[in-house]
Amino acid sequence: MGSASGKKLGKSDYIRRHPHLKSTELIALAKTEGISLSRQLIFAARKRTGVHAMGPERIARIIGVSSSAVRRWIDQGFLPGRRTDQGRRRVERSALRRFLHEYGMPIPSSIEIQRVLIIDDAKSARRAQRLLSEHTPPLTVRTVRGLADASRMIGTFRPDAVLVDATVAGANAMDFCRHLRTNLETEHIAVLAMSGRTTRKLEAQLAEAGFEGVLSKPVDATRLFDALGLWSARAAPT
Repeated sequence: MGSASGKKLGKSDYIRRHPHLKSTELIALAKTEGISLSRQLIFAARKRTGVHAMGPERIARIIGVSSSAVRRWIDQGFLPGRRTDQGRRRVERSALRRFLHEYGMPIPSSIEIQRVLIIDDAKSARRAQRLLSEHTPPLTVRTVRGLADASRMIGTFRPDAVLVDATVAGANAMDFCRHLRTNLETEHIAVLAMSGRTTRKLEAQLAEAGFEGVLSKPVDATRLFDALGLWSARAAPT
């Protein structure tokens, strides 16, 4: 595949053009076009480019300000962001939520987290649910034990965030997240994995599937709130 100028795409650009392909699929496709890729390269490139992060223009439309103001906030360090290999600014939804909260700006419903779905066994789900109860305003939290029940609940409960135990869900967790990412009605959902045994290989596989992060179990309150861009009731203004 060539660029608009007819030049062959660089590896990072090629990876960015196919955000929802599995690494094995992307490696095979690239090979047919004379491009050599590896799982490690794909993971690193996707992490740098922020496939599921937002640019200044999109953020500006969401919160109703100019894109130049957003770029200035990022460049001055007020709004945490990063640069892609191509120099584009990218901001995670969690960072945007926390920024708006800290500066007393309204959080638009399109990025606000009000409903959380937890996919885990009963004991761990109760712990995560208890931690989330420290948020102000209160969150609506539902728990299910498996992906089949979660898939049925997605359409009715319409969660803004999903926490998935990677061990309980197994390999199907990857396909579950990819499905959410490729569906226009669910691509906005923040999807986080939880695992009692976190390895670099597992983190790479989960990132490739579209998970925004991995939380070690037992889940720590600070890391959970940071990952979702939320705040606890104890830290909320009185």
